[in-house]
Amino acid sequence: MSCMRPAGVVVRNEPQVQMVDGSTVRFTQTFTGPAWDRSEVSGSTLRFLDASLLGSFLSRAGLEIEQQFGDWARRPLTDTSPDIITIVRRPV
Repeated sequence: MSCMRPAGVVVRNEPQVQMVDGSTVRFTQTFTGPAWDRSEVSGSTLRFLDASLLGSFLSRAGLEIEQQFGDWARRPLTDTSPDIITIVRRPV
């Protein structure tokens, strides 16, 4: 649903985790504002992959990993890295 909202209006966002199951997290976000007739709810599911599974998915999609880092400071990827930052390219 597309709604026009006035610019500059303060909106409150209340996230609520619905389920955590292995590598997925399902949650909703409820948006409310003083000028709104009703709140709006958005549902999302995030899936977290390890580096090996991510590499497999990328390969099957026809992409090649060019570089991987363990965080946004470009430190090496390790088993305890907080993130998997991946730079990929399509083979020529």
